[in-house]
Formats: sequence, structure tokens, C-alpha cells
Amino acid sequence: MKKLIVLLVFISGYCYSQVPVFNFQTNKEYKIILKGADDFKKADEIGRQMEKMQLAVFSYVDPVNDIGYFIVDNFYKVHEIEKIINNIDGCSYISFEEIPLNEDNYLDMYMKRGGFENNEFSNNPPKKVIMGPYDELSNSLYKKAVSVWVKKYPENKEMIEKYYIEKIKNEAPKFVDTGNPEKDNQEYNKAKEKWLNENPEKYNRIINYREDE
Repeated sequence: MKKLIVLLVFISGYCYSQVPVFNFQTNKEYKIILKGADDFKKADEIGRQMEKMQLAVFSYVDPVNDIGYFIVDNFYKVHEIEKIINNIDGCSYISFEEIPLNEDNYLDMYMKRGGFENNEFSNNPPKKVIMGPYDELSNSLYKKAVSVWVKKYPENKEMIEKYYIEKIKNEAPKFVDTGNPEKDNQEYNKAKEKWLNENPEKYNRIINYREDE
């Protein structure tokens, strides 16, 4: 009977399914206390199941505290998440509350989903979380995490390739126009050749860099 209920909820979930969209301004975050998500594998499976059924735009379930954090685009989906939790063997729903979807809470979710503890946040830029076939969703979630992380830890922003490339480009020689084109080109080409000879690794990083869409 339990499997039948889960199947019916799964089907009903897809009645309103569409390509999931992350909107930091309008989405809501809910904290759900449950029982039975007390190991990493099970906690991860619960979060991913809610995403696959498009009940959550993004999620993180903490196996240490048996607490799930779910970003949703519709309050109704919180009740659907409750039903699913109650129909997972060994799990039960306890309570929920809405919490602010602010930058600190979002970064906490995203970094922990990437496997980092709180004391590791500052020295580890966000890892991109792949949201199944939804590239646009993966990119929007990642870009928001990066923007918040850079704002919070600006001294370490060059640990992210985009900002490191910007630093390298600023170090590279620039063309200076003095009004003497022949001499200016000679000076620029000389400086550029010298920089390339001294910084082959940095040059390769520039030419091989591809920013995520």
C-alpha cells in the first residue's frame, strides 16, 4: 500500500512539472525536521528524490541533525514533500518552518551539498552541483553560490578560475598609444613576447579558459 501511495504522489507531482527555475527573489526556503535521514546516503537520496519529482528546486538534507532544507517555488509542494517523507521506509515527518532565503542560508546549503563543513567554506570555492539534465538550473544555482562566496570571502576570490584569469589579464602587457604607431607596436610586441616567455603556464590558462554559460 505504501508503494502505491508513493507512486500516486509521484504521478501527481508530474502533473504540474516543468523545467525547474531558480529565482532567488521569489523562491522560498523551508526547514523540515524529520526522522530516519541519519546517514549520508539516505539523506542525499531524500533530497535528490524531491528534486527529481520537482517538488524542490534545490535541497540539502543534514544527516547529523535529521533536518532537511528545501527551496521551493510553491508552498503547496511543502505538503507534497511531507507526504513523500512519511512514505519512505524508516522515515517520518516531524515539522516544518519557513526560514529566510537569504545569501547566508543559501551559501550554507550549497556548500554543504558540495561536501564542505562550515569551517572549510572560506578556503574552498563552491563546487558546481549538477542538477540532472537541467543545465540552466545547475548554472544559475552555481553562479549565485559563487557570487555570494566572493562577496563573503573577497580575499580568496582568485581561487575561482574566472577571477584568477581576470588577474592574469591585468598583469599582461597593455598597448600604450604615444602617437608613434611604429614604435608603440614594437614596444608592445617586445613586452608581450617577454611576458609570454616568462609566463607560459598563465598564458595557457587564459587560452584554455571557458566560462560556464
